[in-house]
Amino acid sequence: MLQSDRSIMTIQFYLGPMSLNVIQAAIDFHAEHSLPLTFIPSRRQVDHQGGYVANLTMERLRSLVGLVTIERDHGGPQQGTYSDNGWDSLAEDAKWANIIHIDPWKAHPDYEAGLDWTVAAIMMTRLWNPTIRFEVGTEESIRRFEVHEVDVFLQDLETRLPPSDFAAIDYVVIQCGTSLKEGMNTGAFDAERLRRMLEVVTRYGKQAKEHNGDWISRDTVVAKGAIGLRHINIAPELGEIESRSIYNRMDAEDRESFYDLCWKSRKWEKWVTDDFDPPANKERLVLICGHYVFSHPEFLTLKAKYPGADQDAQHAICARLNELYGI
Repeated sequence: MLQSDRSIMTIQFYLGPMSLNVIQAAIDFHAEHSLPLTFIPSRRQVDHQGGYVANLTMERLRSLVGLVTIERDHGGPQQGTYSDNGWDSLAEDAKWANIIHIDPWKAHPDYEAGLDWTVAAIMMTRLWNPTIRFEVGTEESIRRFEVHEVDVFLQDLETRLPPSDFAAIDYVVIQCGTSLKEGMNTGAFDAERLRRMLEVVTRYGKQAKEHNGDWISRDTVVAKGAIGLRHINIAPELGEIESRSIYNRMDAEDRESFYDLCWKSRKWEKWVTDDFDPPANKERLVLICGHYVFSHPEFLTLKAKYPGADQDAQHAICARLNELYGI
């Protein structure tokens, strides 16, 4: 095995359950290769009131994936489909998830406010479920953390939390330049920043995890693994793979219908720049947000015209997982 393959195999990729096909493909792939698997549902995908992934709740997702590890991604206020304080979702997550990412930073970007919410959420969730584990921090697109801020944050958590609660924190989100826009990773990987982030997190006995690992090259993955990164989240890219697989099967009329569903959803707006022109970029728009409409009745009717579409999508997803894991 090549050195680059060994570097990739040391990294675990945490997968967003963007659709039922992604869930099934991931389960089959990881079972075949005896690799650990963790699903990282965001609150918009799966939540106590349902979500765009087949209207799944956390309870239904648990029944679907069995003993596979579930980590709530971005658990906190204003992270769901509807405006809320995050507590009802958190209480339900404590029943069904193995790990919860505590992320108040979208609603509380002020450091002290975000710290207070993080402390309160960890302590309350541990009362509801003493076995729950945690991830803390957030990604750069929500609130940038400098290296020294990560250090202060972990020091403050260690000071303010009971020792058993601080010990329940497994992961810390680190930032080294990744950012997503228009179906691409538009960030600039900063190797030195990654090294310094890893040094801080390791000093507190925690594991570093990077978000927004989508659409990065094999060489970049290898470089990050060589520096010491072992945990990376991937989500939107998996949805794009499925969208592309199904879109490529469709005739011109059905492609137009797929585009129309996506355009009307408005879900593409958060992922594009202000000068994005939908009519001039119909395929790009579908690939960016097709996964948001996979459960729409009109889309299901369209897809039913193409037998084998689900199987093809699952194969395409597995092919990308093969590449990521160097298999």
